[in-house]
Amino acid sequence: MYKCLEVQVPTKPLKLVEKPIPVPPSRGMVIKTGAAAICNSDIPIADNYLNMSDTSEDKSITQYDPDFKYPVVLGHEVAGTVYSIGEGRCPGSDEFNVGDRVAVYTLQGCQECRTCTSGNHLLCPKRTSQTLGKGKNGGYAEYVSVPNRKFVFKLPDSIAMDAACMFSCSALTAYNAVTRTKPAIANALKMLGSATLLIIGAGGLGQWAIQIARAVLPRETKILVADITEERLAVVKESVDMTIRWSADEDDMTFMERVAEVTGNGPLVEASIDFVGAPATTKRAVWLANKGSTHCIVGLFGGDTTFPVPFVPCKMIDIHGIYLGSTQQMQEVIQLAAEGKIRPPPLEHVTLDGVNDALDKLRKGQIKGRAIITFD
Repeated sequence: MYKCLEVQVPTKPLKLVEKPIPVPPSRGMVIKTGAAAICNSDIPIADNYLNMSDTSEDKSITQYDPDFKYPVVLGHEVAGTVYSIGEGRCPGSDEFNVGDRVAVYTLQGCQECRTCTSGNHLLCPKRTSQTLGKGKNGGYAEYVSVPNRKFVFKLPDSIAMDAACMFSCSALTAYNAVTRTKPAIANALKMLGSATLLIIGAGGLGQWAIQIARAVLPRETKILVADITEERLAVVKESVDMTIRWSADEDDMTFMERVAEVTGNGPLVEASIDFVGAPATTKRAVWLANKGSTHCIVGLFGGDTTFPVPFVPCKMIDIHGIYLGSTQQMQEVIQLAAEGKIRPPPLEHVTLDGVNDALDKLRKGQIKGRAIITFD
């Protein structure tokens, strides 16, 4: 038997239950969890609430994926050791042994629809109901069953479990977003001789993005970070070129003027990554976008936004939605960590008994980095 935390009734505290240790799927494996991250995207599932639009009356997860069901064990960011391995063949992914240190790729899809079988599991229409820690039992548990070994990656001994568990979501998402801005940054440096990347949100994802930007973008790139709290800005202040406190109370033009004062080079930026995804953050990012810039939306805060539509064609803005990244990109993230180029943000370690309190702190924006569940 093993212990896990279930969301049995949305908005209610997760319940500690015991289950039999699972038998490994034919092409999969069972992992003894070493660490599991508590992610912002766990909150919509714990609360069954996702604000796709202010005008939508149904804000439940089930309106987004009707196959999603409760109860469910959260935890889509998982690292641990191989406990048991299925007997079926899994071409290209059969070189595992019991005891291997591994990290699990998060978004595996149903592996049955045409989208998944063509290799585009990120676009699976059932990705919520079929993803570990979202619709399938995940890492808020002592053991996790992984359906397919091709989504499991070996870890170097130099990488700690509490860092590795984040490679499949927060670090991967930040990596995908940063690399998506590279063409706009490179073009601006070639034409203008300077380029600024705006990172909106100085929490866990923002802190990953800062390090990744330093590792993969041209060294001339300037990094500006915006956040609503001075506390989170203080955490990143020494690692970026500029910070600015984002106030929801001030008008947009005043904010633009303050950005111009901070940068000393006008209020426009060549690329931006929005880890909040709120109406105000999206609107301001478009206002701040220079011609030929790239804007990546990552956050799931939700709601409806407005901005001048002519800005998009007239400024020739590329707007991208970022949702995790590819398995190849996860391998690249692991390599960056192995080379010591990226490290985890400040971590708060909890046990299963402390998860409900950690989720409440996350809802209130009181986690400065990431909360990690650790296991014996």
